[in-house]
Amino acid sequence: MLQRSTFTKYYPKRILEEVCFKISWELPIFVSTENCFEIILYWFVMNKVNYLIVFCLFLSASINCMAQNTLPDQIRIRQTLDGLSDLGGLSQNDMLYGIDIEPGRLLGDYYLDSKWNKASLLLYESDRMIDGYYVKYDIEGNSVEVKLNRQIKLLQMNKIRSMIWYDSITKMPRAFVNAKDYSEKGSPLTGLLEIVVDGKLPLVKRTMIWIKRPDYVVAFDVGSKDTKINKKEIFYYLKGKEVFEIKKRKDLFEVFGDKRSEMEEFARVNKLNTKEERGLSNLFERYNSYFEEKDQ
Repeated sequence: MLQRSTFTKYYPKRILEEVCFKISWELPIFVSTENCFEIILYWFVMNKVNYLIVFCLFLSASINCMAQNTLPDQIRIRQTLDGLSDLGGLSQNDMLYGIDIEPGRLLGDYYLDSKWNKASLLLYESDRMIDGYYVKYDIEGNSVEVKLNRQIKLLQMNKIRSMIWYDSITKMPRAFVNAKDYSEKGSPLTGLLEIVVDGKLPLVKRTMIWIKRPDYVVAFDVGSKDTKINKKEIFYYLKGKEVFEIKKRKDLFEVFGDKRSEMEEFARVNKLNTKEERGLSNLFERYNSYFEEKDQ
């Protein structure tokens, strides 16, 4: 005799439901998850089904249930393929709330040279000299960091008249003067000017900071999340306390006055690239050498 306890003891509810729906197409009974036992019992009586068929039917339902448990309903292969072709599904441009976006990084630094370099600094106050300390020049902060034992002291740029440091790797000297003592078109400058070539017509360089902000667009997943610190070098020649930016290289040779043709020939023969510091440096060194020879 079939009893409700016989089914519920050996078969989980989900398997009973599976069997119920397999046979419900030929039964005049409303199918629901609450009357599974009654439907199966009715089918047995009407069709005089033997226990072997019952066993096969329940085995089939069990296999189907286990197969369904392997993958969640939301990610079955057929449904997934349908979802990919369905414009109403989640597209690549949709936001996935709850999933963190990797934060951007800060690339670069604000130092002219990130190494500590041994330096000599001449201060405005009584032409006082600070010698033998390791320093870094913070371009953005317009200050010089000085290492004192295990501490770092900040020296504001308005206190420094000039500075010479020796590169900690190459041992080559680099000389700087305070830019506030010079002006461009009547406007005073800030920071430090590096003296590339000294002489009658000095060549100097000013390093500026410009920051590229993140331009990442979440909706399209394009752009960069990083903040990039970039350094731009601007070259000038000095006349007294006035600086003149070297913009157009084709107009550069007018600076040399009556030596223009000689300087043009020198640049052509030596294949100088005046768009680079090395080419400009060789050109100005050659020009200033004419006046050094006269002074000797």
